[in-house]
Amino acid sequence: MSELATMNTHLDTIALGDYQWKINTRTLYYKGIKNGSKKDTISLTQKQFDLLSCLLEASPSTIDKEGIIEKVWGTKHISSESLPQLINRTRQVLGDDDKTIVANKPGIGYLLNFSLDIPLEADNLNPVNDISNVNDVIPIQPIVTLNKKLKTQSNLNRAWSVLLLSLLILTCINAFHAGSSIYYKYSFKSVMQSTPYPLFSQSQDGNVVHVQIGKNECSFTKGTNTLDCS
Repeated sequence: MSELATMNTHLDTIALGDYQWKINTRTLYYKGIKNGSKKDTISLTQKQFDLLSCLLEASPSTIDKEGIIEKVWGTKHISSESLPQLINRTRQVLGDDDKTIVANKPGIGYLLNFSLDIPLEADNLNPVNDISNVNDVIPIQPIVTLNKKLKTQSNLNRAWSVLLLSLLILTCINAFHAGSSIYYKYSFKSVMQSTPYPLFSQSQDGNVVHVQIGKNECSFTKGTNTLDCS
């Protein structure tokens, strides 16, 4: 493998055998002479795309079967035949008959062998995607870096959501206590500023309190805490 393979996180287009792959798409472009034996373009299935992306992300290192299964299927429990079948179908798509593009290192894992290549030629592109000057195309960020940024952004959004929810709860609690304080403040002022009961008197020594309630007069003796109404 070329030593430039270590720069895979900065690549936009790589060569996989006879095909060019813009690594954030699911389309392969044949870069050889058109002779009818090769299709101009090949569409990868989602699982094939996930497999190649997984191997590219690990490059130039190998990645074991468990790592591939977890990244492609999102679980550790699949049929024992699922991964070999996916690898064989992907090799068939790439024309990797000698198994050198998706290479297996027994007992270690799988490795993606690729090389840098010239930009895609306009006459090899699907007519829908045809462009007049490939050099004018703005490079699309590689899927590896993009996935990391999306994951980071997702974590930041989750953290902001938790923070905003906490602030909202604290604001509601503070508003409740502030409202209660205002209510009790005005209640206290209302009591302090209220007009005293007019039919009220007490003895000179302050020990007996007399209160006129309707036609009844009640006397309360503080010393004995007795109430006498007549």
